Amino acid sequence: MKKFISFFLLLSFVLTGCDNLDPDDDDDIIWDFLCHSIPMQVTDADGNNLFSAETPGGPWEQPPYVIYKDKKFDLYQGDPQYKDRTRELPPSFLELYLMKNTENEYYLCFGEFSPSSNYYGQPFTIYWGDGSKDEITFDLYITWKSKREPTVHHNIYLNGKPVTDTSYIPIIK
Repeated sequence: MKKFISFFLLLSFVLTGCDNLDPDDDDDIIWDFLCHSIPMQVTDADGNNLFSAETPGGPWEQPPYVIYKDKKFDLYQGDPQYKDRTRELPPSFLELYLMKNTENEYYLCFGEFSPSSNYYGQPFTIYWGDGSKDEITFDLYITWKSKREPTVHHNIYLNGKPVTDTSYIPIIK
């Protein structure tokens, strides 16, 4: 009888320690979401990339800059430096910079932004060195179908018009 009681007590301790066996009820999930920059492919009317090696410095007297939340971001002239990363992927910097795509073509980027910060209708203005400007507005947020099914929403608008392909915003100067 003592063995039975000991076994029963041991079994009750084990079962009470497993209070959450339902995988859909797990509150301990940690999500890493990819941070986004806003990419812009800037060309002339003939389709020539204005940031290519053939047009150093672009056709502007001054380099472009961005105004975001009343702060000015000048064009960063070096390679973007990613700060030390932890397990979580926080936005690593916020600046205007040039990047190369897989075809070695330059494109202009502004960012980074994390979808976990829930951006809705977030505007910034890019001022071009020729005196013109464009306003870019974006949404970047997460909705949840369940605790295990997040959806990242990423919408971009150029001068109030939706951009259908968010891989690059096509800007013609």
